Amino acid sequence: MQLDPFKMLDLRVIAACMGIVLITYFVLRRWFFLPYIEVMQERAERIDKGRALRDEAKQITDGAQWEVASIQGKAKADAEELERSSQVQSADYRKEAMAAAVVEIDGILSAGRLEIAEEAKSEATELRTQAIECVGLACEQLLGARDQVLIESAVDRALARPE
Repeated sequence: MQLDPFKMLDLRVIAACMGIVLITYFVLRRWFFLPYIEVMQERAERIDKGRALRDEAKQITDGAQWEVASIQGKAKADAEELERSSQVQSADYRKEAMAAAVVEIDGILSAGRLEIAEEAKSEATELRTQAIECVGLACEQLLGARDQVLIESAVDRALARPE
């Protein structure tokens, strides 16, 4: 068996490949190459217009150099004055904002302290009630009797003791 590449060529496959290449070329030409060329031409036109405008602007600015320097000097002086006044205003605003924040923080802190005190009082009352109940149950279990006045007195003394 001998391999002969020319005998293996199939004209239908070659024709199909050529057809695919031609169709691909025409499709790319229609939807890629022509729009790309148009975009590049528009870009070149815009660049030319931009260069013309740049040259015109350069001529205008070259002719009015002294006016530009005068305006720049005035603008610089105005900017420096504006910067100084804004720094003063900023410092004043900062002071006012800090004072307002201190007042607000004091109010929040006072409200928080009151809330904590109320919560502590509520928790202490709840703890006392639970302790009395617990000691009462323990007395009933251990001693078989419950003296409420004595239990409350013992719990109050235990809670009043500094830790």
